[in-house]
Amino acid sequence: METVLLMLVFITATVVILYLYSAYDRNRRRLDLKRQAANRFRMQAEHRMGCLRKTNENLRRRLADIHGRLIDMELRDGNA
Repeated sequence: METVLLMLVFITATVVILYLYSAYDRNRRRLDLKRQAANRFRMQAEHRMGCLRKTNENLRRRLADIHGRLIDMELRDGNA
């Protein structure tokens, strides 16, 4: 009788340990997925920021070029 009771205790302890580990593993995977999603979002934001920076630099160059042309046109027309 003691042997059966001892086996039952060990089996119950094993089941409880496996259940707790599966809950821990589920939460760990969930956190890992959240971390991956946050990294993807950060990388996309950095990419967008780089694109906006490049567009901004190009627009500044174009604006400076147009401004220079307007000044040249005014100087040629004698309006300056």
